[in-house]
Amino acid sequence: MPSTPRKPWVAPLSAAANLEHLKKQAKELRVAIEQAEPEAMALVARHLHPDKHEGASSLTQAQHILARQYGFDSWPKLKAHLEARAAARARIEQIAASVWSRPERVLEERGGLVDPVAKRTALEACQTSDVPLLTVRDFVLFPGTAAPLSVLRPRSLALVDALQASGEALVGVFCQHDPAIHEPGQQDLQAVGVLAQVEEIVPVPGEATTLFVVGLARVSLQQFTQTEPYARARVAALNEQATDGQLHGLTADLRDCARQIVSLMPGAPANAQTILDRITDPRELADAIAVNLDAPQDVKGALLGTSNDGERLGKLLGLLQAQLTLLQAQRRTVG
Repeated sequence: MPSTPRKPWVAPLSAAANLEHLKKQAKELRVAIEQAEPEAMALVARHLHPDKHEGASSLTQAQHILARQYGFDSWPKLKAHLEARAAARARIEQIAASVWSRPERVLEERGGLVDPVAKRTALEACQTSDVPLLTVRDFVLFPGTAAPLSVLRPRSLALVDALQASGEALVGVFCQHDPAIHEPGQQDLQAVGVLAQVEEIVPVPGEATTLFVVGLARVSLQQFTQTEPYARARVAALNEQATDGQLHGLTADLRDCARQIVSLMPGAPANAQTILDRITDPRELADAIAVNLDAPQDVKGALLGTSNDGERLGKLLGLLQAQLTLLQAQRRTVG
């Protein structure tokens, strides 16, 4: 005999639930109570105090029961939770959209993607002190690039609490080798990460917290100084080696290859070509391309950790050329 479907007010609060959805559920619950359905009457017995709610409308009672069933003291508190969640999600969408609008703005303001003063200040700070570590499962941040990063693990949430309490805004962002590891140790992280500025923290009630970070400089992971309640470590600036004689040709080839790839990708941002044309610094161009590269995280981590400019641009160009060849082949197949 098939089981009876669960009533919506018995299930956990859905991540997709909104106020209109909950109002509809409350009306359905009111009808179920009026019809004395067993599941609905059990909720009445569990959540409705007869004296406290005597004289309230049946809809008001159903709303109160629904709120209590979902773990809230009252309907107004459930409503406030949903409104706060919707506002936070909308802000995160704005932040995600700004990842592509930001480069044009900062290039216009200062001519480069990396703020040289912020970079120098950050590197000076990490010479005398450890920094909080934000470990990420499947994303490699590069200097001059920005990203919204969702955090949900206990150590990461403890880090967020510490940042909010102290006003500290500098973190080391390091990607894991294996995304399946829940709380990585030093050996589980890539050797090179990025010193980053936390520009905004957006908590979403009942969900992950989002940090909007901007990469400043490559740093190597030296030594953990604490692991609880969140990780901190000593880091050191990566000694980047310029090879100016090779960079002009590599930079031109990188830009040309990236432009061709963008032209073959229907979902590419409308301003991608403009950004590629306006970045004049070879390192910044390579990093802006690398963060969007379709490649495994360890491959991108190896690019991040390559200190010689010519070698890094050469590796990136090879990866881009392979991606371009694949896209061209796909285009010919579809055509």
